Amino acid sequence: FEDLSLFWGILSYPNKVEKAIESSLLRLEDEKLQLIAVLAKEKKLFHSRIHCFEVQLEEVQRLDDYASMETNSEKVNGLMDSIAKAESQSKNFNKRENILGLETSEYLVLSSCKERLLKFCDLWNMSVDFNSAKQEWLYGSLFELEAPIVESKVEHWLQSASDLSKEFKNDFPWAAECANHLFVETSSFRKNMPVIRALASKALKERHWIDVSKMMHSTIDFDDELSLHYLLDIGVIAKMDEISVVCAAA
Repeated sequence: FEDLSLFWGILSYPNKVEKAIESSLLRLEDEKLQLIAVLAKEKKLFHSRIHCFEVQLEEVQRLDDYASMETNSEKVNGLMDSIAKAESQSKNFNKRENILGLETSEYLVLSSCKERLLKFCDLWNMSVDFNSAKQEWLYGSLFELEAPIVESKVEHWLQSASDLSKEFKNDFPWAAECANHLFVETSSFRKNMPVIRALASKALKERHWIDVSKMMHSTIDFDDELSLHYLLDIGVIAKMDEISVVCAAA
């Protein structure tokens, strides 16, 4: 009896395997449908969120107060961060769509918004960077300044501000005005470069500073507290021709 039972058990085994396979496939298909439903729900919420980027982009494109550069910079950077996170999420969706055998979705609004936002990020971030650097260069220690680095940054901001002013001119004249404001400020600071090149030099010795002090009719303490602002305040630019001769001999 045991042998007969074993025999029939062996005969029925393929049917059991087939039913088990069918059951597993049905379960997998059910799980797949559930995953597709979850993905569709997430994508629906995602679509409504990313279309808000167009509205936000229009808002930051209207920013026109140069004095509020820090707030404006936070706004454009916040939007750019949101777009970056959305791009990461879209890649996650595409990966899941590939796994589930679905057609991958395109989110062209993300690349479009990002491309149009970049120049506004440039405008406000450069404005903040320049004004922050200017304060440091004016009021920090003169001897911490490295003329080639300062000049390179100033020239970069100057050229970029000019380019942005031209680019914004037709469609965003208010932004062009802000870019022009940055251009004017960088141009104004650029006039200080001869002072930085000549006097922010570790090659200058006490005797050189004594000569400079005599030229300026002022006692200059050439220590770490000496700032570019102080030198400009006592009128050093007007004496740069004479001072340059002293500095060239250092």
